[in-house]
This record gives sequence, structure tokens and C-alpha cells, in this order.
Amino acid sequence: MKNACIIGGLLVLLVGFGSSALPVSAQITIDPVQTITPITDLNPNIKDLTIFQNSSFVQLKWKAPTIALSYIGTPTVAADDTIYFSFTILAGNGIAAHLPDGTKKWRIAINEQILTSPTIDRDGNIYVGTGRSNNPGKLMAFRADGSLKWSFTAGDQVASAPIFGEDGTIYVASKDGILHALNPVDGTEIWWLDLEVKAQAKLLLGPDGAIYATMGTKSLYAIKPNGTKKWTFPIGGLATSTPTAGLDGTIYVGSDDHKLYAVSPNGTKQWEFDQGSIVYAPSVGQDGSVYFGSQDGKLNALLPNGSIKWQFAAGGTITPPLIGPNGLIYTNSSSNKAIYALSPTGTIQWQYKIATNEILPLFIGHDGTLYEVSTILADPDEIKSEGLLDLFVLYMYALKVPVTAITMNTTTLNLQAGERVSLSAAISPSYASNFKITWKSSNPNIATVDTNGQVSALIPGTVTITATSGDGLSTQSKVTVTEGTGPATTTTADTSPFTDTKGHWASPEINTAYERKIASGYPDFSFKPNASITRSEFTVMLMNGLKPNSDGVPLTFTDTNQVEDWAVKSVKQAVQLGLISGYPDGTFRPTANITHAEMISMVVKALGLPLMAGIPTGYADDADIPDWAKPAAVISSKNNLLGGTTGNNFASSKLATRAEAVTAIVRMLNIKP
Repeated sequence: MKNACIIGGLLVLLVGFGSSALPVSAQITIDPVQTITPITDLNPNIKDLTIFQNSSFVQLKWKAPTIALSYIGTPTVAADDTIYFSFTILAGNGIAAHLPDGTKKWRIAINEQILTSPTIDRDGNIYVGTGRSNNPGKLMAFRADGSLKWSFTAGDQVASAPIFGEDGTIYVASKDGILHALNPVDGTEIWWLDLEVKAQAKLLLGPDGAIYATMGTKSLYAIKPNGTKKWTFPIGGLATSTPTAGLDGTIYVGSDDHKLYAVSPNGTKQWEFDQGSIVYAPSVGQDGSVYFGSQDGKLNALLPNGSIKWQFAAGGTITPPLIGPNGLIYTNSSSNKAIYALSPTGTIQWQYKIATNEILPLFIGHDGTLYEVSTILADPDEIKSEGLLDLFVLYMYALKVPVTAITMNTTTLNLQAGERVSLSAAISPSYASNFKITWKSSNPNIATVDTNGQVSALIPGTVTITATSGDGLSTQSKVTVTEGTGPATTTTADTSPFTDTKGHWASPEINTAYERKIASGYPDFSFKPNASITRSEFTVMLMNGLKPNSDGVPLTFTDTNQVEDWAVKSVKQAVQLGLISGYPDGTFRPTANITHAEMISMVVKALGLPLMAGIPTGYADDADIPDWAKPAAVISSKNNLLGGTTGNNFASSKLATRAEAVTAIVRMLNIKP
């Protein structure tokens, strides 16, 4: 290595970081996929590190050089899979953006001491915290092109990542113990709260919209979105991590008293687990299992009730385990600095090791690509480009397990018009990185297929249903539709056509929605009233209720291609009616689950009544309702549009259920002029 060749002239380069293009080197040879023999011992203890071998079926997609002396925190992946990272180089700091293939997009110098990883909001803006000891700090906001959007000055260093409310409000803490709520447009302060501890808070936004914080004390703090304290939960030792939330709203926090605590959103303890050594940052799996490292070098897995599930003796690190979209748990070994991919049952699916001196948190792309960075400076001779900055190059690695096959559960299907049947497709290997499957009908007029593979037969004819894996492999099923006798129904005591709505609070509205063809059920005659509903699904229901005569207008959302075939017409109609305008970044986000606030806003717009600002909503949690949703909440409260909540709460950020969706639509139609 030639790093000893540093000369004073390098300091000049810190201002603009001008450089020649750095090539991306890639490993071209890809080993064939092999079958893994599952490990039956759920507590493997890897002691002989000399026999470690990379799993041959793990593909190194690319190995990209990045100009940096060190990384600050860990890189972050945006919604468009752009990779951002904060870095240092001699006396300078900066932020860099790399494309999904590893090539450089842009790099900027910042005349501040960066303290955090980049954080990305839903509109693609980038945020970093800065500051020096005992001096004011800043939260700096940058646009996706690297230009400065605004900068907010706090009373002390900003050393932990900001979080974002459902309405876009930015919550950030400074080391003087002040929590700030900022306007995302210009960074102006909406409110501030003194947490009464002179320490840097680590923040979490809970599913209920509350802000949860740890400050290295023996407490977990909960703050309402309006800046008032909700509760403080005492823990037996000093908090050792940022809190984490489960899908059900349970908050998890680790402590140096060797315990992991599970706390309900109302501030009561659900359970505590004594691991026997200091507990590090937890993560929650898709099934509610909780994973966390500990000082004794273990990766621990707990069931949702707090009982032990398994332990992995070589996987524990101080960094939080990473849960992949394919359900795998990724961890870095503290003993041999290798990546292990574990199944939810604790078996090793694959292992891979890059050359690095220090373990940094792993990060993952939306297609399941796993990224890791090395802290070893590259040999300038490997870069083969000119420029003194080649003395400061670190590598970033992209890893994946490719899909080798996809199969449908049946290749032919015969249906009658009105019938619905669910198809399924399986990818191989089951632990492939990109597990996503997209469905498409060759003729949606004859039969449609939704994002889960459910086929709805409409009129006689023949169509081909195609399932395509995220890696591009496809499988097909031929569907023949013949004349039918109409949808089957069942009779229950409350005359419901569904088997799971008897006694449900929304049963009358569900029955009405079925009769008016606003919503239908599933092939097993269930309605699943408590299941969440996506923005596309709700839009279709709303248009089924309004029954507009037009075909709508062309869609201009940046993610229009993600709108499902069966939902396109309804979304076009909703746009024409002014019920949908999309998000500030130009997206519609069709597959995102809709919240109470979003749903009621659409329903009230469809009702056509005038909206008035500055009027109390009448809901008990009025202070927690974002300003943009309050005019619609006023109408909802007066007309009882929202059902299913308790204590007269609007619960603006809570995900709407199918029952709540049809209830809001039916009640709106009953009073619509």
C-alpha cells in the first residue's frame, strides 16, 4: 500500500472532492447454486475459524470503490435504491450517493463534523446530524441531487438519526436533551420539549404515532406527536440501544442489567427477559419474534411472549440484526467478522466473509440485495485511476442469492364466471434474496389477478396468468373461464354472506357493502374484516361505491407502473374526481396500507361537503391529529364515518382495516347529497 505518500497538497482536495471516475470492479464468475443441508443444532458454536468457507451460491454482484478514509455510521438505501453514506477524509466530511450498481452518482463536501448516517424521508430528502463537543449542532437536509434544502441549528450536537411522522413532521433530538419537531418544508421549529436529561436521545416513531426515546438512563420515554409527555417507563439498568417496535405496537428496549424489556404502547410492562449479559439493539421479525445480540457474543431469538426460541453462539454483535424482506435474519459474527444468514428457525442458510477490520451494520436494498462495507483501505494499484484521493478508498460490497427457478402450483385452471381461486408460486431456493413475485393477467377483462395471486373470473374466455420472480424468471397457468351461476353465498344467523363476520361490529355495513357490490370476500367465503387494506384496494372499493361514469384520466404518478391492473381504472377515476393527488415525491404507493387519516380524507372528499380549518375535531385525540387531516376528521366526527376505534379516538396513523374501510364508504354513501 502507498498510503505513506500523503502530502500536504491533499488538503486542497477536501473542498470539492473533485476526482476522476472510479471504475466498479465486479466478480464475473458466479458459482452454481448448491443445496444447503439444514443444521439441526440451533446453537452452533463456530470455534475453528480457519475452516470458514464462503457459501458458493452467494453472488458478489459488485465491489465498488468509494472515496473515504472512514464511514460515519452505516450506508443507507433510499426508495429508488440509491445508496447514501457519510464519510470522513482527513479533516473533511461529506455525503456520497452511489447508484444501485455501485457507480458514483455524486459526492459533496460539508463544512461540518457529521455525526450520523444519512437518513432518508419518504420524499427522498437526505438528513445528517452534525456538531462539535459543547457547540451548537445542526440537522442538515439535502435534496436527492445533493443540494442543500435547509439547515436547522440546535443548542448542541445532533448525534442520532431523525424520525418522520406520518404527516412528514421531522423529530430530532440534540445532545442538550431537547426534542425538536420541525416542518419538513423549511426546517422551521413547530415545537420543542425538554426531556430533562442532558444526553443524546435515540428516537423511534411507534405505529401509534408516538415518539419513543432512550437517553442512556434507566428510563424509556414516550412523547405524543404534539410534544407533550405520554409516560415514562422505568427499566432496571441503563438503556443500551435505540428502542424498536413490533407490528402490534409493542416497544422493545435493551438494558445493561442484562434484560430485554417489552413495553405496551400504554406504558405497561408485558415481559422482561434476562439474557445473562448486556443486551444490545433488538430487531423484530415478520412473525413477531425478537432478535438481539448480547455481550457474550450470542444472537438471541425470543418468541413474541418473551420465551427463548434459540441462540446462535457465533452471531452476536453490538449492531442490530437485519431482517430481510425474505424473512432471513442477517448478522455479523463478532468472532470472525463474517455474515451469517439464518432462517427464522435458527439454521444457517449461507455464510460469507469480506476483508474488513471493523464490523459496521449491514444494510439491505428493496430487492433483497445485502450490502456491507470494508474498513480496510484499498491498494491504490487496484484502483488504476489517477488522483491523490486514490490513497483513501474503501470498498462497498453487494451480495445476493439469485433465484434459480419459479413454479406455479397448477398449470391449468377451469373457472366459472364469478368464481375466485388463489394461485401460488414458489421460488427456489427458498432463501433467495429477492423473494418478490409479481402477477399479471394477459386479459383482465376475462380474469384479473391481484398481488397475492387471487384470480377472479369475470366473463367466458381464456387467459394466461403469469407469475414473475424479482430476478426475472416466470411461470404461467392457463385459465379457462366458462359461464357461471354467480358467486356462492352462505347463510348465517345474521344473514351475512361471510363466515367470519357474525357478531362483528361492522357486520351490517359489511353486508350492505356486499349487496351494493362495493366489496366482496375471499374464495373460502371469509371477509377478513380485521385485515389491513392497501391504497389500491380502498380506491377500488370507493369507486365501486361511487360508480363514476367516466374512465378517469391518465396517471402521471412516478410509480404508475406499480398500480395493479385490476386497480388502474379505479385509480384513474379517483384522480379525475380529485380524491387522490399522491405524495409530494410524485408517488401513489398503491401497495402501501392506508391509514385512518388518508382513508377518511378520501371519503370526506367524496362526500363533497366543504372543509373548514381551525375547528376542533371532536375526537379525544384531537391534539395528535395532523393539521392536514383535521378538516376531514371534523366531518368524520360529526357524521360518525369512522367506526371501530375505542375511546372516541381518531388514531390518525393507525392502519385501516377492511371493516373500517367499508363502514366509512357505506356511511358516506348514506348521507351523500
